[in-house]
Formats: sequence, C-alpha cells, structure tokens
Amino acid sequence: MSARAQVAIVGGGVTGTAAACALASRGLEVLLLERRDMARDPNRGDLLDGASVEHLESWGAMEAIRERGPTAMRELAFAGRGGALGRAPIPETLTMLNPAEIEAALAEAAEARGATFERRTVRGVRPLHRGTALETDDGEIEADLVVGADGASSPVRAALGIEVERHEYPESLVIVHAPWPDWLAPDTGWVMFHPDGGVLIVPTTPPGRARLAIYTGPEETRDWLTASAEGMRERLGRRWAPLAELEIDRGGGSHLYRVARQHARRYAAGPVALAGDAAHVTPPTGGQGMNLAIRDAAALADAAVPALAAGKPDPDRLGEALAAYESRRWKANERALRNAHRLHRMRTERSRYRAAVLGARVMTRVPALSRRALRRPD
Repeated sequence: MSARAQVAIVGGGVTGTAAACALASRGLEVLLLERRDMARDPNRGDLLDGASVEHLESWGAMEAIRERGPTAMRELAFAGRGGALGRAPIPETLTMLNPAEIEAALAEAAEARGATFERRTVRGVRPLHRGTALETDDGEIEADLVVGADGASSPVRAALGIEVERHEYPESLVIVHAPWPDWLAPDTGWVMFHPDGGVLIVPTTPPGRARLAIYTGPEETRDWLTASAEGMRERLGRRWAPLAELEIDRGGGSHLYRVARQHARRYAAGPVALAGDAAHVTPPTGGQGMNLAIRDAAALADAAVPALAAGKPDPDRLGEALAAYESRRWKANERALRNAHRLHRMRTERSRYRAAVLGARVMTRVPALSRRALRRPD
C-alpha cells in the first residue's frame, strides 16, 4: 500500500525534528520517519546558541525546551597545563540541555503543530514524475518534498548518488560525565589546552552535572576506552592535578567519537534536500553541529514553504527553491567546517600548544578579540 505526504523527513534526530518544527509551524503537512525508538543518545551536543533559540522561538518550540529545565553558560575560562590563563564572557548566553531532552522537546513541539511520526525504515528512494517515493518496510510513501536528515552515512544521500569530501583525524574524543566541580562557577565552561590533547568541561542537565570532552591521541585511545572511572581520574590528573578529583560517572553516559569532518558536494537533487549530518559533519570543537542543523532547517523552510504552500507544487519552482537553500547553506557550513578544523588543530596538535596558550592569554585581555573569537557561525 502507498501513502502520501506533502513533506517526508527521513531521520528523527535533532535535524529531523527541527525540520519538522520549521515546516509544520508554517502550515505544511509533515511526516517524519525514524527507524529507531526516539529515546536518543545522551552523549551528543547539548548547546543551543542565540540564533538557534530565535529559530526555536519562532517555531513555538522553546516552551517545550524550557519545561525541561535547561541551564546556561555565560563565560569561558581558559587554562594550560600550568594553570589558569584567563576568562572571557561569551557574547551570547548559551542554553545547555541534555541532547535527548532537546530531541524530545522538538518532537513534542512538531507534533503539537500537526507533524506525524512513524517508526519505519526507509529502504529506497525512487523519483516520480512529480515528487519522490520512499520505499519502506511497511509500504511506499509518496511526497512532494523529501528531507534527508538521516545522519553522516545517509542512505538518502547515497540513493541520490551525492558524493562527500571526508577527512578523518587521528585523534578521538572521549565523552564522560561527572558532578560539577566546586572550583568552577556553574555558568562557566572550562577549556584547557595541553600538549597531549585539550579538555573541555561544560554544564549540562540535570543541573549540577558536567560533561567532559577529552581529546586523546591514537596511541592512547584504547587505554581510555578500557579504563575504569578511577583509571580515568588518574589519566586526567596527569593533564592537570585538580581533574583527578572529579567523580567520573561511567554509568551515566560515556562515548568515544572518532573525529572527522565531511561535506556533501550538493545538498539537493530533484525534490530531495539534505540537512544536518547528512549534508555536513564538523569536528565537535565549538559545539557547532546541532546549531548548524537548526540553521539548515530554518533555511530549508524559508526556501521550500513558498514553493509548496500553494498546493500542488511546480517541480521547477521547487527545484529553484532547493537550489537557493543549497547555495545559502553550503557556503555558510563550509566556513563553519574550516573554523572547526582550525580550532581542532589548536586543541590537539602538540606543535600548536604554545600558540594556543598565547592566543588565550591575549584574547582574554582584549574584549574585542574575545567577542570576535567566540562569535558563533552563521
């Protein structure tokens, strides 16, 4: 049996639920398809910047976010292996919330605006004379617009034959959690540069909880993976003694990320568009991935809604709209990926340690430089 939707979104993570919010809030009929249970990974990014909050406000999603008790990050403290380097206010307050809660809030807001969620696996993508057919394990779905929000390995992107440029880094990122350290203010993120790899501490939820991101070289990744909580504390203490006091919670969520950057050569083909990780993967430095996905969702809605709202879409007009979306977001995301690449090198390459420390000292003493350095991407 076949079904029909005005917009079919493949993937129910932040990208898919944000796109569902953006499109449904502007009156489109949206069907979101997700193959997994919507209980999501708590180890991904949990930072919403000012532009993302503005988009979520416009879609009516911030109320659901606030109901889940987010915390705030207003300042960054920098350190080297010798101790403190200085502090800098963040130009805009960052909203911090566990990513599983962000996805749940976006899904709730999208459903409140009429979006429908179905648990299905998409097996294939087939072009139609008008629109696209998605072949699923429970029948076919025809849609005027398909959004591929199905992650870095995107089957939708593969079905379209869109190539990606990918670079894998030798470093990995270990994510663990701990109670908030008493030597750090609760609204302050902490960035340490170290020749063996940087360490980042940020507030997350529930309040009083910290997320640690630890960069590790290829030769020590296995040691971090197999270490007990006590072993992790010992290894952290080698980078800076007070880190050994943290009560690492291995049972409260931990993960290892193989760091990579990736960019699709195109974001659209026919009446199909890519967004989020399906279009671009950024090194996690700076917490940009989720916010770029929300910007993608907003730009896609701006471009596609006028072409779809009149009813039966004109394929040429929709194609032009998706080309405009691609042009707008590809350039902005490419800049963000280059910036994340530079930041990643500053935090991981031993040869850049002295430059990173000097840069932090200067930046924290010159407000104009700190505002520029900490400004969020487009």
